Amino acid sequence: MKKLPPYSKEVEQAILACMLLDENAVAKVVSEASVEYFYNPPHQYLARTIFELFKNRKPVDVVTVLSSMTDEELQKSGGVEYISSLVDIIPTVSVLPYYLEKLREFWQLRQVIGIAFDAQVKAYEHTEDVAQIAADMGRRLADVCKTRGTVYDIGMLSDKLYERFDKFTSKETVGFKCGIPRIDSIFSGIQPGFYIIGGRPHMGKSSFSMRIAGGMGRNGARGLIFQFDGSVEGYAEKMLCQIGGFSRFDLTFGKATANAFTAAMGKLDSLNIRIVGERMDAFGIRAKVQAERENIDYIVVDQMHTIPSANPKDDEIKRLTVNAQVMKGIAVDFGIPVIAPAQVNRTVEKGSDKRPFASDLKGSGALEEEADVIMLLYRDEFYNDKTADEGITEVDICKNKLTEICPKPLKLTKPESWDIFGEV
Repeated sequence: MKKLPPYSKEVEQAILACMLLDENAVAKVVSEASVEYFYNPPHQYLARTIFELFKNRKPVDVVTVLSSMTDEELQKSGGVEYISSLVDIIPTVSVLPYYLEKLREFWQLRQVIGIAFDAQVKAYEHTEDVAQIAADMGRRLADVCKTRGTVYDIGMLSDKLYERFDKFTSKETVGFKCGIPRIDSIFSGIQPGFYIIGGRPHMGKSSFSMRIAGGMGRNGARGLIFQFDGSVEGYAEKMLCQIGGFSRFDLTFGKATANAFTAAMGKLDSLNIRIVGERMDAFGIRAKVQAERENIDYIVVDQMHTIPSANPKDDEIKRLTVNAQVMKGIAVDFGIPVIAPAQVNRTVEKGSDKRPFASDLKGSGALEEEADVIMLLYRDEFYNDKTADEGITEVDICKNKLTEICPKPLKLTKPESWDIFGEV
């Protein structure tokens, strides 16, 4: 016997009844569902008619629905008698939220079945590589889990606002401290948001993001690192050197002492940080975050420009735009900091002053628009042998939507120890 996809005839009837009885119910259903949420074909036809009447600002009730349908449409929707009988199914429209949630759940289950079937077909045909099949499946599943048009009563947010106010007045940080006092002061800790750390090669953007991640880890935050710019082992080794206060040169050539190495390993082991080394597109990252949501407080994506495209046909600008939008979506939907080093165009080096602006970021339009925070790094010693700022990294916070504080560039010490980017 063929098994029917998940759905409930009674749930669909109840929602149609609510819409026929109350136009406010129509508005709620239209904002949170679509015709495809209904599985039963007659119910789809009827829902489509109701939606069209509402969108054309016409009244919705049994009479207007019946009069707007052709004989063929009436037959496909169950007939005059069936449609007229729907209003007697429910005692009150107050039941709508419950039934609407069930309608959404059944639709999501049907989508999951369809996505799994498509992946199964592709796997049998073996026309795409495994990573692409998995990434496409992850992206589609993540889309299914999104809800449409969730609305919050402002009074429901009062507890959160009181909590933030208490932290402000008690001088606690809203987010996790990263251990760099000025950074923690400016942002009130690393709050949920999309952080771009930009710079040319050798400016230390990956090391800076690592320092922030490690500092948050020392303060109890649980991190997930997506390491696409090098190996997982290399990333762990760099973090070990930061913690131990010795360079990778010292480690490679045996200049780091056994005591220093052992002490650093102990600190590294105490951090609740995990690293994902498999390259995946932005939707794959989102799916991974969703799967691990209960175990993470922040993510680092190293680097923004190494995230592959979900669609091989996309050009670089389209790829960066989509990826930036997905990263911002992760920060908003999951309420976590998303920290991403990003490349700066080489054209910045043609000027006499090689300090970058936000507009110098590769694909700057999308990154500037989506980022909550943009921090740009600059090391004068890389360009100027006679600089007075040897060993200094400038951090220009050129965008800050979180606390709206954009001070003059901070001057921090160079990245060669766990106290890297300490303040000058």
